[in-house]
Amino acid sequence: MRWIFAPLSYGLIGFGFGFLFGVLREIFLIPLFGHNHGHLLEFIPLIIAISVLGFWVTAHWKIRNSLKALQTGILGVAFLLLLESTLALFIMDVPVKQYLAAFNIFEGKLFPYGLLIMAAVPLISQNLIEKK
Repeated sequence: MRWIFAPLSYGLIGFGFGFLFGVLREIFLIPLFGHNHGHLLEFIPLIIAISVLGFWVTAHWKIRNSLKALQTGILGVAFLLLLESTLALFIMDVPVKQYLAAFNIFEGKLFPYGLLIMAAVPLISQNLIEKK
């Protein structure tokens, strides 16, 4: 059962980072720079924070093989999406169509790219740790 703690902590803390950066985006970046630039300016520091988190989770939970690292990344993203969709759809009552629009890369949405990066970071960090 211990195997669940690494992806669970990764998803929960990742959600917290996304929530914090989302608040900063809505309160400061979008009013100052506009909608598109606000999202772009939020994305880079959020990805840095998620990457640092992925390295920390990999080291903290002593993930030493590629399969467990990949499992941590994918399940971490799954936990994050579970929290995100619960908050958006059931608590904030966002319409499903509007929620799903956040995943449309053809309209320049960055969220799916962030999820892919989040899923990959534990594997990347595990491979870097293994080489040392």
